[in-house]
Amino acid sequence: MRRVSLGLYVSLAACSRYEAPYEPPVLSAGDDVVGLVCSTIQVRSAPVDGETVAWTLEVSPLTETTFSESVPVEAELIDADQPTVSFRTEFAGQYFLRATAASGTDLVKVTVTDEVTTLDDVVDPEDGLFSLREHVAAAQGCPGPHVVRLPTAAELSLEAPLVIGSEGLDDNDLSFGLVAFTGSGVKPTVLRAPGRVMAVDDVAVLLAGLSLEGGGQPVDDGGLVRVGTGAHLAVFGLPGSPPSRLAGGEAERGGAVYVAPGAAGVWLEDAVLEGNEATGDGGGVYLSDGVATLRGADFVDNRAGGDGGALFVAGGMVDAGATSGFSGNHADGDGGAICVRGGTFDGDPSFEGNVPGDFCPD
Repeated sequence: MRRVSLGLYVSLAACSRYEAPYEPPVLSAGDDVVGLVCSTIQVRSAPVDGETVAWTLEVSPLTETTFSESVPVEAELIDADQPTVSFRTEFAGQYFLRATAASGTDLVKVTVTDEVTTLDDVVDPEDGLFSLREHVAAAQGCPGPHVVRLPTAAELSLEAPLVIGSEGLDDNDLSFGLVAFTGSGVKPTVLRAPGRVMAVDDVAVLLAGLSLEGGGQPVDDGGLVRVGTGAHLAVFGLPGSPPSRLAGGEAERGGAVYVAPGAAGVWLEDAVLEGNEATGDGGGVYLSDGVATLRGADFVDNRAGGDGGALFVAGGMVDAGATSGFSGNHADGDGGAICVRGGTFDGDPSFEGNVPGDFCPD
């Protein structure tokens, strides 16, 4: 028994003296990173003993050129010879950055997203979530077209209006789309604010699969949207889904939409403007300039304390398709549906139950 115990002890003692082979430390590029389109995304590495790190863009998404060729999109690397590199791009997708140093090389994945991932109206760079307001802020100084994807059939309550513009960029160098892709019978996503939902200047803004709702707080011009100088607003319903709605806006002029002098205009397609009110003219839309294109746009139960219960035309041109309609609108002045005091109106929409009458008298 003693011999067996001694042998076992000697065997265990020998094992306890085993040492693994030495492996020198190597460069590590850290965890995968997620960031916003047009924002500055930082990617960190852990070099060994202060060694120099070189960053390269290894893989990027493909995009089609005007010649229908697929080419890798461009991205900007700032401080590409430092342990931490700043990464910025205008295109969503997955990118792979390689860090190389004397001790080794490593790859890190950077996901650049165009999706809204929180319904809260917050700006918090540290929470790992991306709000609509954060997306809008990131795109302000970033030229080119941008699309922000919102959750389907959701409701977002804004604490203050979204202000979308292209300050610091060349004129009309920025276009912005807010899109909520919906399926058959799925209601549009709703953006709601106490007063105005958004103001746009020097930028083209597209709203697709979205509805805008006011919270009863009156504003000066444009109860839901103010379309400023150089700007254009387009509102589209999506096929197979209920129409987009602009409802509950209250303003002095343009209960739902005010198109200012110098604006490019507004396009409303598969949209309903309902229950908006102006204390002055234009219960639904007030057009000062540009072109208002109506395709399958219905104006329902809008009211003006002045003229034009649904639409007031002070300037510009209205192109109203036969599929658009005006019903149940009311003006305390003239033109229960439409009042043209400047500019032109062309089209053959349907009318029903507008008070007092459909048009202002000549």
